[in-house]
Amino acid sequence: MPRPSNQRVRHALQRWSLEAGQPFPQAAHNDVVPVEDPAGYSAVLKVAPPGDSLVNEIAALQVYGGNGAVQFLKSAPDASALLVEAATPGTPLADHPSPDESLEIAARAMRRLWYPDLDLSHPFPTLADWCGALDDRDSPIPEDIRARATDCFAELDATKECQFLLHGDFHHFNVLRATRDDWLVIDPKGVLGDPAYEPATFLRNHLEIHGGRPETHIATLAGLLDLDPNRIRDYAFVHCVLSATWSAQDGHDSWLPTLELAERFAR
Repeated sequence: MPRPSNQRVRHALQRWSLEAGQPFPQAAHNDVVPVEDPAGYSAVLKVAPPGDSLVNEIAALQVYGGNGAVQFLKSAPDASALLVEAATPGTPLADHPSPDESLEIAARAMRRLWYPDLDLSHPFPTLADWCGALDDRDSPIPEDIRARATDCFAELDATKECQFLLHGDFHHFNVLRATRDDWLVIDPKGVLGDPAYEPATFLRNHLEIHGGRPETHIATLAGLLDLDPNRIRDYAFVHCVLSATWSAQDGHDSWLPTLELAERFAR
């Protein structure tokens, strides 16, 4: 198999005596490589950029224990390296031809991952921690929109009835077809919050992939998840403003269409 050029990936391969395949092309932020150990067991190696950390993802995968998500195998937090079960064949939910069935699959997968935070020892961030980014005075996001998102989140957070361990980045490319289970989820961020927040990222992707009306998809997910559609809608607005803020902080132009989508949810 060809050897990857990234030195940090090579170190992880040597550390665990792994042989690498071709890196996954869709992994934009991290290096993600299919690997085999000396016995021929297939897995996936993920190495984060310098300065980044996988500790919350590792902790979330350990909480899931392979139930609805790929199985955690081993990690080297000092090197931001993680080894997980390979989901085979690994076809993403984004390739599913039916919008309605995609919503049903996603709802089932979401519910399997929601763990109450009462017995969690790891210090996962909360949605309130994440939404602190909305206070960025240097952001190009208009101040009135950030203020609306801040106020909206404050109301949602104050009225939540429960708090779960959420995936935090649940979308079509993080739900993969597998043989051990019908569908397995990858790449959890690991964040504590109201389950009505979880559909937000998925809704953004669903609209981009399948089109349709936001209120229709929200109503469908609300029924499947037994959640208040108004809370899903409001969290989707907050999430889009937050995502636009993060994109702007990272210097990406993608914050503009994300902000337009936030307004669609607000309407």
